[in-house]
Amino acid sequence: MFGDSELIIKSMKMGNPFRNASLNKIQDRLKRVMLDFDTCKFYHILRKSNGEADQLTNKDSSLMKGLLILNS
Repeated sequence: MFGDSELIIKSMKMGNPFRNASLNKIQDRLKRVMLDFDTCKFYHILRKSNGEADQLTNKDSSLMKGLLILNS
């Protein structure tokens, strides 16, 4: 999985819980999604290199509010 949140990516690689309940919910959701795959690797992408995803997010941000979108 690719993501531009270094905090999330590092946490998923190391399996460390967050101090923030909202981030723990994201982590729990990711762990459930991972059960559908034989293997799962996490890669950090610099935000400046993630322009296409940022454009899509900004374009439809009102529709995506509160949703977690995963690309693998």
